[in-house]
Amino acid sequence: MFNPRETPFARWLLFFLFGILSAIHLNIKIPGINFILFFLLLASFLAYLQKGWYRYWWILALPSHLFFSVFGYILTIENNDLNKENHFQHHTQNECFFIGEVNGMPLKKKWVKLEFIMNSTGTDYEDLKACTGKVLAFIERDSLSETLAHGDQLVFQNPIFKLEPPKNPHSFDYQSFLNYKNIHFQTFIKSGHWRILKKNKSKTISSTALILKMEFLSILRKYLKSDNEFGVGSALILGHKDEISEDIQTAYAGTGATHVLAVSGLHVGIVYLIFQIFLLNRITWFHPIWKVAKVVIPLLGIWSFALLTGMPPSVKRAATMFSIFILGTALTRTKNAYNILAASAFCILFIDPYLIMNVGFQLSYCAVFSILYFQPRIAKQWLIKNKIRNYLWQLSAMSIAAQIGTAPLTLFYFHQFPIYFLLSGLIVIPAAFLILNLGLTLFVLESINTEWGFIIGKPLNKLIEIVNQSIFYIQNLPGSIISGIWISGIIAILIYLFISQLAIAIETKKFKWLIGSLCFLTFISLNHSFSKYQSTQNKKIVVYHINKGSAIDFFDGSELISLTNSEVDQKNLNYAVQNNQWSEGYSNLRTFHFEDSTNHILDRWMYKSDFIQFYDKKFAFIDHPKDTLSNSKIYTNYLIIRNNPKIKIASLKNHYNFGLLIFDASNSRWNIEKWIDESLFLNIPFYNIREKGAFVIDLNQS
Repeated sequence: MFNPRETPFARWLLFFLFGILSAIHLNIKIPGINFILFFLLLASFLAYLQKGWYRYWWILALPSHLFFSVFGYILTIENNDLNKENHFQHHTQNECFFIGEVNGMPLKKKWVKLEFIMNSTGTDYEDLKACTGKVLAFIERDSLSETLAHGDQLVFQNPIFKLEPPKNPHSFDYQSFLNYKNIHFQTFIKSGHWRILKKNKSKTISSTALILKMEFLSILRKYLKSDNEFGVGSALILGHKDEISEDIQTAYAGTGATHVLAVSGLHVGIVYLIFQIFLLNRITWFHPIWKVAKVVIPLLGIWSFALLTGMPPSVKRAATMFSIFILGTALTRTKNAYNILAASAFCILFIDPYLIMNVGFQLSYCAVFSILYFQPRIAKQWLIKNKIRNYLWQLSAMSIAAQIGTAPLTLFYFHQFPIYFLLSGLIVIPAAFLILNLGLTLFVLESINTEWGFIIGKPLNKLIEIVNQSIFYIQNLPGSIISGIWISGIIAILIYLFISQLAIAIETKKFKWLIGSLCFLTFISLNHSFSKYQSTQNKKIVVYHINKGSAIDFFDGSELISLTNSEVDQKNLNYAVQNNQWSEGYSNLRTFHFEDSTNHILDRWMYKSDFIQFYDKKFAFIDHPKDTLSNSKIYTNYLIIRNNPKIKIASLKNHYNFGLLIFDASNSRWNIEKWIDESLFLNIPFYNIREKGAFVIDLNQS
């Protein structure tokens, strides 16, 4: 069990997190909050001066705990670039010139995608004002944009747009994802509308690390010929995930092995072991200089590796935690793993409080905490004398422990659960150790002599190939994954509370904790039953936003009828509709296409010649000029224009009596703008899906 007095950082972290989350959701500057912070700091100091304070520490520590909540709130508000007076959004009503620097490695695909940090802006190149802020820039790919690198100074003349919210219900919120990285705007720059002012020639640590990373990637490309092997190798060794194919991502996600592709605590731990076991522990020298070196060398090694990977949240967490562990060992202080974990989170969130909303950060800490607590308790349930079988059991215990801690988040964010995570863990965890060691050795050999790399390069390529083949094999096993699981954030929290209460009950063997866990399980069960009941009463129509495509879902209780155009890209279709379909809790799915010439008649749904009736709602579709030549006037609730037909809005009133005109996203922006002008002139009500997002009709409320 935990002793709160032995884990002060854990207690402070909880209050610190409360302040951060409050600031993220409120985002309001509170007058006089700095005075409140000072008062709480003073009260904390006076409380700890009291004699015998440790007897009543839970009362006297309250001011210090509240101090961290207020401090977290202030820190988060100040960290939001939009709250800064010199943010470029406050100066760009009429400005068109922007100067800034490329931050990080540009991603070069159809467009060159990069993070751009603003330095100055103005209406004229000769009259610029200093500013701050980040922009997600997409630059048209050409010979010049191919040369862009971290630190290059650019000037461009182009409109900047605020990031848009998701256009479909329950779809991935890319706007929030970028907002939590302090990116709130984007721009698309064509060739000729920008130029390089100065190439980066700085020798900063970050720029040097990126140059080294590019060199190491070229070494990997030399020996990892296949795209799949290079994608996995570059991700696992250097944290470079841009080259991973969609098939590889799907396979690793479906088998519960995605964490290996994201450089994490496992990899940082391997680097620490390389320095500690294979180097430092083999040298016996008692000079004071060597005592300092035994601390400095592993710290430099860990943070050098972290810089090379681009320092994703999981690596920051692991590097910080190992650093605190190494320093604590050097100072011969008592080491509490939970306190070290909390301290590392505190340090990372102090630098960037918005990382609390990063999925990788959340999964990383939940996994490590769960492994620390559950792995030894699971492992001791089966004592095995055989070393090989015991090693396999220890790996299995670690995988089970990690799944206990991450399963609620996995279900909440990804709506799936990998069945064979134990099997994949037995393969990828030992393989990750070997691959990382071989990769680092390859870089050393290539640096010494470019002809020595083949000694390691070929075995490395073969090992990654075997691992990939194993993952694909596991993915193809029957029932390898349960998908379509939909839980809310509240249910995810209730699951964590259930797990914690049950763990405490087992640890303390006290009945009251078991009662608590059963209460949370009851809440979860009741919510599931209520959700199932709601789905049986569901009557809803959703016209989705799909670029250059059309899709409409008709929800009727547990039945789902989906109407799409047959040529729509399946990836775009799933991205737009899948999450919403899962959230509605359907059991049976029937799919039809706009191109079907056959009439379809179901219980409460009918499709016939571009006309649909669902309960009392009628839809007509215009996707070709000939559709406007009907001799008799047809009544319909909704008239949907799709696929860029060459029509005049005025002609529609001669052939249709409709309540609302809908333009879906299969139409071009130019056509929609033209039709909107006509509709406004004729006073015709309309809905633009391309601009406003999906059109939802809830028949239970209409």
